[in-house]
Amino acid sequence: MATTGLEDILEDTVVVILAAGKGTRMGRGGLPKVCFEIDGVPAINRVVAVFTEQSFARFLVVVGYGADQVRETIGEDHPGVMYVRQTPQLGTGHAARVAAEALRKQGHAGYVLVTMGDKFIEPQAVDALLAGFSEQEPDLALLSIPKTTATERSGGRVLADDTGQAIDIIERVDVARQAITDELNGAIAGGAEITGTAIRGVIDRHIPNPGKQGVAVAELLALAGGPGRIGKVQLEQVLQSRRYNLEIDGMRYSADQIEKSCTGINPSLYLFKSQAFYQGVAMIDNDNAQGEYYLTDVVRHLAAVKEPGCMRTFTIRTVPIDNPDWIHGFNSPDELLAIQDYLRRKKKTPAVSPGLGLKASRYCTVRRWIGKIENNTPELRCW
Repeated sequence: MATTGLEDILEDTVVVILAAGKGTRMGRGGLPKVCFEIDGVPAINRVVAVFTEQSFARFLVVVGYGADQVRETIGEDHPGVMYVRQTPQLGTGHAARVAAEALRKQGHAGYVLVTMGDKFIEPQAVDALLAGFSEQEPDLALLSIPKTTATERSGGRVLADDTGQAIDIIERVDVARQAITDELNGAIAGGAEITGTAIRGVIDRHIPNPGKQGVAVAELLALAGGPGRIGKVQLEQVLQSRRYNLEIDGMRYSADQIEKSCTGINPSLYLFKSQAFYQGVAMIDNDNAQGEYYLTDVVRHLAAVKEPGCMRTFTIRTVPIDNPDWIHGFNSPDELLAIQDYLRRKKKTPAVSPGLGLKASRYCTVRRWIGKIENNTPELRCW
């Protein structure tokens, strides 16, 4: 098979970086998530820099929350970046659709590389994606990393068929909702008495976050409002609905089957041919446990497009890498600290070395630190 030259890909690619999120769980109100610093450098600037160093020249950043601050942060180091605003912020799929509309207006017909602004990406991850795309020439190539205790907590499960075609990415909360369905169906089949308390216990075990519960399993929470016994017919009506049963490529899957079929975890690094990007993001809906437009759903929608002879229209391939440290995301201060720890171990410098790359404003005398602590300011409490 002929391979597409890497120079051709680099020259004809727009790097789309989704950077509109608020980062509620980061615990520092007012600062856009992508502006949090990793070892003294804003996360979004690190993302732009790694692609610049790989010789990509065109960038489109999707901004939303704190848009002016994000633009100012990027502009300090990378003045040539283009921007488009996502309003309102309805998820990564919606952000990608906003980017697609902007690229269509520009007449872009080359390649589209998509990632998130809240990432730490090593050059090796980008190299691997480019090599896999060049060798296989798919319509969409997506990186995948091994499923480990660390990566399984946040990344979507990548599923592929026997031919190697990626057919879906299932987000963790959707797997959790399926696990709730499976457990309750098992209890019904075993003749157990189902109470509201029992249902809430199952929900809490699989989806501990109350906010996510309210979106993912609202119908079950409504049934479980009282402590008494729940009618079997009422419960089965909910559990048998399409919303509570994952269907992948025409087949229903249990949560256990999804975990066993998972070929890797999705770290959100994609390379599209433009036609696949434009068509795929236009098909994304919000029929999922969080009611958001997931960019990951583009895999399921493109995989389902078929020619009259049942041949798939689009080729979707995963590019597996063995080292999950080549790409990290963060959704909490702990995860951000884990990335910084990784960087510091890599540099082999002491944890409190003056060479950490922090700005001068981050250093204080002991007396000034004592004063800050005694003042107990909101900013200090955030830190």
